[in-house]
Amino acid sequence: MIGCLGCAGIVVLGFLALLLLAVLDGGGDDETPTSTTSVETGVSDGGGEATDADAENAPDDESGEENAPADPADVTAETDAVKVTVLSMERTQELSDSLWEYTTSNEYVVIDISYTNKSSESLDLWANDIVLVDPEGKEYEANTDVSLAVEAPIIIEEINPGLTIEGTLVYEVPAGTEFAELRFEGSYGTGEAVTIDFD
Repeated sequence: MIGCLGCAGIVVLGFLALLLLAVLDGGGDDETPTSTTSVETGVSDGGGEATDADAENAPDDESGEENAPADPADVTAETDAVKVTVLSMERTQELSDSLWEYTTSNEYVVIDISYTNKSSESLDLWANDIVLVDPEGKEYEANTDVSLAVEAPIIIEEINPGLTIEGTLVYEVPAGTEFAELRFEGSYGTGEAVTIDFD
């Protein structure tokens, strides 16, 4: 009699174990979609999946990119003696390399240029000769101290006939300032006066 009760107990325990496994297996399937859905919601931050159309229609007001002035590139001015091209123009609040680090609450305007001497004489190009001018006529001089943090700063360059140099000028200006021209005055060295218009 005791042996039969023991057999019945083993059968009941086995049945309960199978029932428990079935419940656990079914419960695992139910939890998987719930977990996946919460991840998708978290990624889009809007209760659904983000689409390319959403990204294109997103306003730029918070970043200010929509209202940022367009900076010129590939703009050239030429005289009989020189040819000057603005290769690129970027804005930043921080400049650094392995030795120098500069930050500003204003804005650094970093301009890469190429300068070709077409004359028959050597020309001197001084950074202090090159001014950035806004539409109201305010003139900004290159900051030669901050320029030390860029790879190829223009400070004072001697350019022989037929040669072209490429280098970088840095200006500190109020954030968001627009510019009308980059003017090479030719007053310090013997460089040729030339103006690049940004209009």
